[in-house]
Amino acid sequence: MLMSSQLKISPCTLSHFECLLHCPTQFKSRFGYTVPSPFVESTILELGHRYLFHHPEVNPWWIHLFTYQDSLVGLGGYKGPPNHYTEVELGYEISHPYRNQGLATLAVQALCQKAYAQLNSVKIIAHTLAIKSPSTQVLTKCHFQVISRIQTTEEGELWKWQHCGKQGTEKIFPF
Repeated sequence: MLMSSQLKISPCTLSHFECLLHCPTQFKSRFGYTVPSPFVESTILELGHRYLFHHPEVNPWWIHLFTYQDSLVGLGGYKGPPNHYTEVELGYEISHPYRNQGLATLAVQALCQKAYAQLNSVKIIAHTLAIKSPSTQVLTKCHFQVISRIQTTEEGELWKWQHCGKQGTEKIFPF
């Protein structure tokens, strides 16, 4: 397991998105981090860029870069600002070469801590397919529990998860 101080999260800017989409080999010279190949699905980058371009006010409730040592290891963040129930949904993806090293757990913990720092009364949720998977293991480790089942036309049955509170998010990341 990697120590939390080794993983950094920072908001993904339009410049980051543009470089990742059009010249990922130049990301190291421009921003100081190597991008593994393959990194993440290009549709995530395209949608993230388009939305941020049209809605710059969405930060800090949008996509963040996950960096470890000198590499960009994943992306994640929130699917927009809290809704009228004060829920904010998180999502994340760790690039294949960096999976099974504890980085997803550290990223989810950091995203929870950051959400509570932004809005103390926020409810942090996530959705997964309704099967046991590495993502469900990460959410369980990070003090999430399944609160409902949802049927969707696109993905079938999903589990809705909610974070159980601030335990496990004590200041492990300096923001």
